[in-house]
Amino acid sequence: MDKFTDDQKDGKVSGTKDGPNEQELAIRRILYVAEALPPCMPLFRQHYRGATVSDIEYYLGEKGIHVSRRTIQRDLDLIKRMFQDGIQEDKERGPRGTAWCWAPVSPFGWHLPSLNIETRLALFLGRQILSKTWPTFPFQESGDSWKTIPMMGSTDWQWWTRIRVIDAGIPRIPPEMNDRIVQTLLTGYLLGKKIEISYNTTDPAYAGQPLLGIIDPLGIVIRDGRLHMVCRFGTSTPRYISFQRVGEAKITAESVSTPEDFNLDEFIQQEFLFPVDKQKRISMLHVVLRFTKEAARTVLERPIGADQEYRVDPNKGDGYLLVSATVHDTKDLRWWINGYGPSVEVLEPQSLREEVMENARHMLEMYSS
Repeated sequence: MDKFTDDQKDGKVSGTKDGPNEQELAIRRILYVAEALPPCMPLFRQHYRGATVSDIEYYLGEKGIHVSRRTIQRDLDLIKRMFQDGIQEDKERGPRGTAWCWAPVSPFGWHLPSLNIETRLALFLGRQILSKTWPTFPFQESGDSWKTIPMMGSTDWQWWTRIRVIDAGIPRIPPEMNDRIVQTLLTGYLLGKKIEISYNTTDPAYAGQPLLGIIDPLGIVIRDGRLHMVCRFGTSTPRYISFQRVGEAKITAESVSTPEDFNLDEFIQQEFLFPVDKQKRISMLHVVLRFTKEAARTVLERPIGADQEYRVDPNKGDGYLLVSATVHDTKDLRWWINGYGPSVEVLEPQSLREEVMENARHMLEMYSS
């Protein structure tokens, strides 16, 4: 029977008792150099261009690795050859020297070096969902990298051709947006900088002339397939603007000034939820609605309130359901109820029932004339 050395019994390779050898140290260093490289970030191209050799030297130092910049440059050249131009140089970096980053598109999709299959799939679905709302330029950088995700089975299985995201109701064409302007607005917001804009407001007080000024971006809201920026002009109260109405945009060097009492969620309740209260205060309303069983399916699958309950209507029989829930008292609630037409009846509260009845009378008069 063969005899094993103590090192082999412990699962070790003979000759490594004194720590990693020179080759192992070199491999470790190259892996850390690769880790120090950021992904290509076209959104921040004017403000951020990757990692210089000096940046990588500092990163290695934090890991306890101290080598010359010449060695780091050789490592970068090696990584570039290994990954078939999977990393790239930006020679326009300026006084700090050449910057390096993972290329936006490469044969192996190395612009997403640390993402697993599930994460890449989530990004693919995000691309499908946001394609009608978000600007196109971030997705253009990714190209067809989704096709490089390793999957079990035949290599002919093109999984990305059999995933769809569809809208409920009538499909609507999203507003046209200028990618350059949208990129400037998003970059300014993410960097926390004031932005100089010209805005094509619908306010009749400006008689069709664009509103010019410098804004403090305070937040971004996506509602009904449209991008909005919550901001303020100078020291005015916060308001929101629509991305597609911005004519020009330029990032300034001045940092954003956020009002101390600003709360984005409160702003959304006042400006985006269409409160019925003229003072723009959102109150809660307990409603009881009678749905036809077919119409009730969507409400049962996606409750309108955390306390939603339902039961068969004892007065109407198995074809109708009574649904009760506590909801925000908004104009959206009225529009939602009216959208069901004769498939829903408001039973409580009486005030809301009378509102819907009055709306039905107006509709009847309109179609009878």
